[in-house]
Amino acid sequence: MLKAFLYIFLLVLGSCTLKEVNRKGTFGEGVVTIGYYFIPVADTAKMDTTNHLFMRMTYYIKGNKILRRDKESETELFATKDTTTAPDKTKITSHFEAKLVHPSYVINWDTKMMYTFFRQKGKILVSEDSLKNQTSDVFYPQLLNSERMATFLNGKDDLKIKIAGIWCKNGTGIINFKKNGITRTDTCLFHYAKRQLPIRSPLNNFLPDFKDDILSISLPTTSEDYSNYYGCSIFIIEKIKDTLLDDKLFIIPDSMEVRSKVPWQEMYDKRLE
Repeated sequence: MLKAFLYIFLLVLGSCTLKEVNRKGTFGEGVVTIGYYFIPVADTAKMDTTNHLFMRMTYYIKGNKILRRDKESETELFATKDTTTAPDKTKITSHFEAKLVHPSYVINWDTKMMYTFFRQKGKILVSEDSLKNQTSDVFYPQLLNSERMATFLNGKDDLKIKIAGIWCKNGTGIINFKKNGITRTDTCLFHYAKRQLPIRSPLNNFLPDFKDDILSISLPTTSEDYSNYYGCSIFIIEKIKDTLLDDKLFIIPDSMEVRSKVPWQEMYDKRLE
């Protein structure tokens, strides 16, 4: 499994030119795009990311402020089923349709608050809530999760993998998941760069004490109580842009209505848009 994981990325990712820099603030400054791949249990023997892209996430980072604003996914799910009833043999056709939701939000690391944008009756609104309560963001709530502990085991000096134009080393870590008295320990595999990048990689939030920037990581995907193993989630940094960002990107306009702790079912209800 490890060998297969190491060679997934050799010819997959694009490149960009980055210089070693002194970071600004907690998380640096720049733009990063991350591919999120889900490998179901049946396919984990090969760990091939082909046709397993779930979504791409784009983060704009400046010091202690983070904006997520993805390019909307074209992924849609359709299902149609014909059913014939007895005894009159009436034909009933059912149709299911769904589209992947890409949430957009600003994280203020100083206050540990998250501001999620959503639309209701043609108007853009904001839901304000504590970052620790959020599940729509994969990375930053990890830094507030005291029940998830991670330990770096080892790294290898061979530079075999090139990710986002950067040669990376191989690493292994142990992550302990704890919830409701249940503990699950799993190995995570990752690739990291031996130089400082303009932004602190969001992938490092799974291994917050690891000093070098992680450019890909493979993690187990389990049920809510960690009792069932569903497959593997792989996060790969596809592009890093070293650029200065306008402070206005991270400011909630005074004219925008801010509500407290709006449930996600309400924010993404198409009937309310």
